[in-house]
Amino acid sequence: MGGRGSKDKSAFLVKSIADHAKDINCMALSEDQSVLVTGSEDCTAKMYDLKDKDYECLGTFEGHTSYITCITIADTFTFTGSNDTTIRKWDMTTCLCVMEEHDAPVMNLLIVNRLMYSCSQDCTARCWVREFGDCTNVYRDATDSLVVIHVKNGLLFTAGGDSVIRVYDIKSGALKETFEGHSASVQCLAIAGNRMYTAGYDNTLKIWNIESLRMEKNSMLDDEDLEGLPLHNHQPLLNNRINKYDDVDVNSAPAM
Repeated sequence: MGGRGSKDKSAFLVKSIADHAKDINCMALSEDQSVLVTGSEDCTAKMYDLKDKDYECLGTFEGHTSYITCITIADTFTFTGSNDTTIRKWDMTTCLCVMEEHDAPVMNLLIVNRLMYSCSQDCTARCWVREFGDCTNVYRDATDSLVVIHVKNGLLFTAGGDSVIRVYDIKSGALKETFEGHSASVQCLAIAGNRMYTAGYDNTLKIWNIESLRMEKNSMLDDEDLEGLPLHNHQPLLNNRINKYDDVDVNSAPAM
């Protein structure tokens, strides 16, 4: 019969892969969506060929001494951040470059053109020239772990455990603005147009006007444990640890 009882074949499991020895913490797709890289509690990252019907494992990146926390891919390189405080740059043929500048676990990585940005539990964010591994700037004003970073129009946005969103001039490193309003750690940050969306452990989603530096809307969330705030059609998508996504209509959020 038709209707809800019909089986949607597109929802069927295609493949289950259990190559890692411990939990998988993060993953990233290459820009052409032909390669998937996973990072694990077992201190390794694994690279899979998505064009192969068997999803062949193309290689294992070994070298971290603690679990992998974040991954990003640019061109033919994979970058991994780890609880061992290092960021590692991997060639797809397993050639390795190590960048060791943070003093605590690396929480997030972001690549924009030739530069890479990282943030850490050492309360700093850093800017790197990704081809050479040179650290060109350090942003130090946070008083607790930094977990999210975003770049827009020459500005670096950071947020984390001290509940403050800070905005830096990328080149000079000068602190330009701060946004205060959250009462607990900020875990998610996204920007679309002149609006910034933030969410965190105070169970709220906040919408800011980054031109007027004013909070426009404040909405209570159902999930207390948030990780990430991607955008879809200029609307934020909130997700929790089990990767369940919910659309949030920012236009219906109550004003402060």
